[in-house]
Amino acid sequence: MRNRNYIFLLSLLLVLPLVLTPIVDSTFIGMGDTRTPMILQIFAVMLNACLNPILIYGLGSFAGFGIAGAALASCSSRACVMTAGLVLLRAKHGLRLWSGSPLKLSGLTEIVRIGAPAGLSILMYAAVYWALLVVVINPLGGAAVAGLGIGFNVF
Repeated sequence: MRNRNYIFLLSLLLVLPLVLTPIVDSTFIGMGDTRTPMILQIFAVMLNACLNPILIYGLGSFAGFGIAGAALASCSSRACVMTAGLVLLRAKHGLRLWSGSPLKLSGLTEIVRIGAPAGLSILMYAAVYWALLVVVINPLGGAAVAGLGIGFNVF
């Protein structure tokens, strides 16, 4: 039980890369660099494929964490890619995360004006996915839910 609590807390801390990685990718794409995010995502998939069996089933005397190990592998691979992406943004484009100056309300309203439509489209996609999951897939059992998750993550 203690391992499960530890993995749960660790996974909560590693959720941030799941949110920030698409932002890093979009920053590269917005700057006209589509190759770097592709390479980073290929690396993330390869790292995830290596970590999943180890963290799910274990290796040697390490027992593994079961399904929590899959979550930990995904979050860890994304954390590595996010960190590498931030380093590359700084090295290739001189991008700084914080300039040290205070945020201006005019800049924030411009960000919201530009980002709100994209955010709403993502929200609509998530709502459709959730409705599909709850209404159609959940009654079919755990294997169907897992298959849907794999399908959405792979394709």
